[in-house]
Amino acid sequence: MISTMDSDFTKGTKFFGDSDEALKIKGGNTRLTQAIEKYLVANGVEIHFATPLVGIKETSQKIELQFQKDTSNFTVRADRVICTIPFSRLRDVDGIANLGLNPKKKACIEQMHYGTNSKMMLGFQKRLWRERSHHHSNGMVYTDLFNQNLWETSRLQEGKSGILTSFTGGKAGRALSSDQMQVYLKSLDQVFPGLQKIHDSNSAIFNWSQYKHTKGSYSVFAPGQITQFGDVAGLPEL
Repeated sequence: MISTMDSDFTKGTKFFGDSDEALKIKGGNTRLTQAIEKYLVANGVEIHFATPLVGIKETSQKIELQFQKDTSNFTVRADRVICTIPFSRLRDVDGIANLGLNPKKKACIEQMHYGTNSKMMLGFQKRLWRERSHHHSNGMVYTDLFNQNLWETSRLQEGKSGILTSFTGGKAGRALSSDQMQVYLKSLDQVFPGLQKIHDSNSAIFNWSQYKHTKGSYSVFAPGQITQFGDVAGLPEL
């Protein structure tokens, strides 16, 4: 709570500080990474896709990295390495425990907690929540129902149809699957009566806890961790 709550109370209480989510990328966020890729390749940077890191070792002069490509492995030796793998995944890389890292950094890699957030995105024939009968809602809702947090994903988009994203965490977030779509729709209908009838059959889900490359959503300090090793997570080593 301390890290997210704005400490300046002169203009009221802001539980999430200043928001930087006023803008969208036309065509989706993927266009950002595609643009970065295009720029790097144009400037001679070699990029290897689908090559997960499976091993890491420190030698006298180099960092030795082992990557998996299809059914075989290959080794890369480097003077410097920028490792952006989530600790939830990095802790499974062979050799990580043997690196000469700060003991606090090792503890952080081994113990850092990750959220269990998931998203269920559902399409509707019209944006019923915006109508007068539903108090002209902007779609941002917090509930104690199955849908813990809602927002409208179709903001700034043209047309009558709309999209609501259901954002869940805890046990519900960890267990999210496409089989639960009707349960989510029924819960949405309690918030915005009539919504279930105008579902347009479009949906998409993502469960970060079950995604093998992250094994969790956001990094999060469990009780005691922010003072135990919170200051070393991003410091360079070796």
